[in-house]
Amino acid sequence: MIRTLKIQGFRTFETLRLEGLGRVNLCVGTNNCGKTALLEAVRILASGGRPGALWLAAGRSGRLPTDEVGRVPHDLEVSVRNLFRGHELGERAEFRISGEGDRGRTEVVATAWRSVGEELSETRKPVERLEKGDSTTGASDSRRHGHRLMIGFDTYSGYSSYAVGLTPTGGLAANVFESPAAESPLGATPAQLVPTDSISRLDLVAMFEEVVLTPDEQAILDALRIIEPGLERIAPITSDLRHSPASDRGGIVVKLRGQPQRVPIESMGDGMWRMLGVVLSMVRARGGILLVDEIDTGLHHTVMADLWRLVYETAKRLDVQVFATTHSRDCVDSLAAIARPDAHEAGEISIQRIERGKDRAISYSEREIVIAAERGIEVR
Repeated sequence: MIRTLKIQGFRTFETLRLEGLGRVNLCVGTNNCGKTALLEAVRILASGGRPGALWLAAGRSGRLPTDEVGRVPHDLEVSVRNLFRGHELGERAEFRISGEGDRGRTEVVATAWRSVGEELSETRKPVERLEKGDSTTGASDSRRHGHRLMIGFDTYSGYSSYAVGLTPTGGLAANVFESPAAESPLGATPAQLVPTDSISRLDLVAMFEEVVLTPDEQAILDALRIIEPGLERIAPITSDLRHSPASDRGGIVVKLRGQPQRVPIESMGDGMWRMLGVVLSMVRARGGILLVDEIDTGLHHTVMADLWRLVYETAKRLDVQVFATTHSRDCVDSLAAIARPDAHEAGEISIQRIERGKDRAISYSEREIVIAAERGIEVR
């Protein structure tokens, strides 16, 4: 698990340091303080700086860019300049994301530079360097477009780096997902992001099909019963996927106690869809990291304590570290229901408050979370 996280030059952050991270971490703060950017940074670090994670962060997307038959549209691109503080590439732009934890220290360094042929100074010789042109990046030769992006990944198992070309507008082409650089590097960690608008129906059905008739299917049922205690069964209906827009919800039906007919899950409200997406993403993130933006979206405050219990117990069982964000006071207070008042400073649960212009998040331990809830202290 990551215990300490440091972000430099990424998005709006000049420097941000988070300490005292645990198994479950809830990030709070005012609008535009960088909570979503924090999740993006963790995802990039977990991926080892793979270009796909950079593409998803630049596009503020939680899913791969594919067409109706699952192909990546090569002509689609996103601008990477907004990933760098100041929103400019200039002659040289750089951000660093590093983490220290149970498995040592890891760091991702992303540098965009203009001068063709200029060699980046490196403190150690890379064991891997991938230099690709049109066939893997979708961008023209560097002499034509003028900017390149170098990514370095430093981990306990070694150092690797690669470079990709950017388009004339500073864009990263979508077909980086198909390049050799997109393969998981040694030391990368599985990471799943649940965005504010939840997960697409295509992804959700595919994720559910992975757990059907496995022990994890029971965990899914237990999660959904927090919202609908009468739930008996759940099943994917893939034929529904061919007859409705990809943006629609659907493709999954449930059987409710006392009702002879199956019920489409999309008819049961945002909370059911949200809960299903969170738990399925946690199963897929086994041994890695789950990132949830606005975890309480679509959920009534009366189920939040049960949600946190489920998330915490499942995270322990699957060895997943959770980073979530919220604006809700109920969500914060509900977290106290699973916090231990006698926990040591480095506990399993933390709240991290991010404040604009501050280089260090305010960390609340499990004991402090309990005290704040009991005394009505505002920590957001």
